Amino acid sequence: MTSNKEYKITIIILNWRGKKDILECLHSLAEVTYNNFEIIIVDNASSDNSLKAIKEFKKTSTLSIDFIINNDNLGFAKANNIGIKKAIENKADYIMLLNNDTVVTNDFLTKINDFINQHPEYEILTPQIRYYEKKDIIWNCGGKINKWGIKKYFFENKKCSVIPAKTFIDVNFITGCAILIKTCIFINYGLLTEDFFFGEEDVEFALRMKKYNIKSACVLNSVIYHKVSSSVSIASNSLSGKIFIHYLNRFINMKKHLSPIKWHLWRYCYIIYIMLLMIFKHKIAISKVFHFVKKLINKSNQLNKVDKLTFDEYFSFNF
Repeated sequence: MTSNKEYKITIIILNWRGKKDILECLHSLAEVTYNNFEIIIVDNASSDNSLKAIKEFKKTSTLSIDFIINNDNLGFAKANNIGIKKAIENKADYIMLLNNDTVVTNDFLTKINDFINQHPEYEILTPQIRYYEKKDIIWNCGGKINKWGIKKYFFENKKCSVIPAKTFIDVNFITGCAILIKTCIFINYGLLTEDFFFGEEDVEFALRMKKYNIKSACVLNSVIYHKVSSSVSIASNSLSGKIFIHYLNRFINMKKHLSPIKWHLWRYCYIIYIMLLMIFKHKIAISKVFHFVKKLINKSNQLNKVDKLTFDEYFSFNF
């Protein structure tokens, strides 16, 4: 019997004013038993002292940590792409994007590496992701996405005891919170889209990989914990602004993946869904909902990307 190969894994962690979260994440990574991994921290011009604290942590840690320090907040995809390019230069076999508000188990990379050796045909992987605050509850185990951009997470909000007694499940959607990708995928099919300052890049990536029939899986016995939505809650207290950016991203993304006729039909149906959701779930006044939808239609007609300027304009906007 041949022994498993230990693939070189580069973990990219994006930091933006996340001192407490990223230090806890790094402390958990310091306990990881897998040997052949390194970390690249990409700092998006943090204005707090988080970068200083991370550098102090590195002095007393055995972790291999490299830094990329941006002069501006470049957003999620663009900043991660800088880290991905560095990982490619460093000859990583696999590249993992990991949120700074996660905590990992010490064998999560070992379990993933074992799976790679057994199933090399799967080139994109995710661990099982549980809630940080409720460690027996699953956030998701990846999911499925169809050509209309409609996705469903597997085992969402279920107790971990429901996980089947097998090592993996097939998926075709993986959240950007924790995704491990064979380096050749980025080389052959491109990096993350930079059309969106924050959000939607994982949906676009999944739709692109679906087009090329790239196989993805959730490795069920590899576990991490996620402080869900903490990065978003720091940035904005405006619910309607968050919703607007979310759907503007989705409308523009689907405009690129569907024919014009299919996109207009899809958008019409989606608008009805959005209106019902805002009125009955979020209890937003009908007059504001109509204003919201009108603005959403106009902007999705005009724009082909949501850059930082557009993001900042609408993310904290109260309709």
